[in-house]
Amino acid sequence: MQGRILGLEPDGGVILSEDGARYPFRRADWKGAGEPAAGVKVDFEAGPEGARGVYPLQTGQSIDLGALGVRAQQTIELGAASPAGARALALLKGDLKVQLSLVLLAASLFLHLVVLGGPAGEMIRAALPGGGKYTLVGVGAAIDLADRGVSTATQGMDMATRYIGRSSMDLYGGRNPYAAQEAAELQKAKDKSNGLKAGAAMLRLAYLVYLVPLGAILLLVQAFRGQPTGLIALSLGVLSVLGFVGVLVVKAEAGAMLDSMGAGIAPADMTANFVQPGLGAYVILLAGLTLAAAAVGLLRLPKPAAVARV
Repeated sequence: MQGRILGLEPDGGVILSEDGARYPFRRADWKGAGEPAAGVKVDFEAGPEGARGVYPLQTGQSIDLGALGVRAQQTIELGAASPAGARALALLKGDLKVQLSLVLLAASLFLHLVVLGGPAGEMIRAALPGGGKYTLVGVGAAIDLADRGVSTATQGMDMATRYIGRSSMDLYGGRNPYAAQEAAELQKAKDKSNGLKAGAAMLRLAYLVYLVPLGAILLLVQAFRGQPTGLIALSLGVLSVLGFVGVLVVKAEAGAMLDSMGAGIAPADMTANFVQPGLGAYVILLAGLTLAAAAVGLLRLPKPAAVARV
């Protein structure tokens, strides 16, 4: 006969056969490789004392999704029975700003914000913690790494501006026939140094991404308390966009740092795309833009259709 395991007991369980009859079975009669589980379809031999020789019909234990769905619904209904649970469920279903705040919170904590890529990233990724992929927990290390690299490259550019032309002056006895060419190189080095210094200051913008989950939590608390959330939602949306811009600054400055330190040594395609925004950064950007639009009233959830009464 065939049926499904209806439930388990410490020393066995009960099988509901296809004809609706129930057959108890002992743990010793289970012939499957793993442990029995409720909802598993089985083949068994019916006897006067119950089922014997119980074999699972699937190689893997199938789960009764219908039963799990019923249990989940019962859990939700039990939580909604309390005033706090009912309010939280209503906010989750009907407040777009709350939904987007949860998306921002999840993206900030669990998705990668910065990923090392390109040929240069592939070379060092295996030696870095996290494989060169940084969530919010590790993105500060990536920012500090870029900051130190930019600082080193800036010092190199400053040193180059001090020594360009001196060797030629000494070589030609105070007259430098390459003065015009070296003046152009000197100006180029100064411009690159100034660009690196400006980029180092802009790197601080990337730390704004740490405020995104804090802002999301603040909005959720305000919404649960019934307080206005429009200003917080707008600020959080702008903050999310600025956090994404900060990640782009890290990308740009890391590339500039590698270009400066590897000028004339590493080919351009070797240092291209060294730092890339991760999936979490893009989710934060999209959710932040949507949240800002919802805060100013441009987006809202559709109202549920009214049920016509007969």
